[in-house]
Amino acid sequence: MSLSLQTMRLIQLNIGGKLFTTTYDTINNENSMLKALVNNPNPAQLIDGAFFIDRDYSVFHYILNFLRGSRVLPKKNSIEFKFLQEEADYYGIDRLHRCLYHINQPDFQKYDLVSVSGNKYTVISVDEFGYVVSKNQKRFRIDSVEDITPTKIEINDDVIIYKDGNWLNGYCQHIPSEANNDYFTVVMGDGVQITAKKHSNCVRY
Repeated sequence: MSLSLQTMRLIQLNIGGKLFTTTYDTINNENSMLKALVNNPNPAQLIDGAFFIDRDYSVFHYILNFLRGSRVLPKKNSIEFKFLQEEADYYGIDRLHRCLYHINQPDFQKYDLVSVSGNKYTVISVDEFGYVVSKNQKRFRIDSVEDITPTKIEINDDVIIYKDGNWLNGYCQHIPSEANNDYFTVVMGDGVQITAKKHSNCVRY
């Protein structure tokens, strides 16, 4: 037996009368009520050494598998899917909640501007796993479990603009302060200034 197996810390959870065995490492993979339960002194009831949680066990295996890194989930609109949404909320697993919410109703659509970890992107396409986004004419994938927020083009942001059949690099120089002005000024790499319309897919990150 390997050293890793010899020293693996196991934990047992009694979910509504059904016993699940996992590891402390698995439980600690995400911030959640489960992580708080096993790492802090609490009045949780133990039954034969297992933490008892008075919840239905039918979808708990999806919870554990998510904590283990799986993205296999119930089919959208199934009873299991809806039930798992409730359990993700109960256990406070934010990343699983975002994943399920995205499958049911994505927060963003094509050409929306989004920010992830301080970086700004333009959404190119949406699928059940997340988003394909662009930045500087390169494409990336963002998983729906990430903390994604809406953003907007601001002064000095590097952007690309579609002109004469090509995508050209530039940066945002000026944004009018008037509420009814729907345009801003983009300076291209050759110094040429272009007036571009906000919320248009001809201007992207």
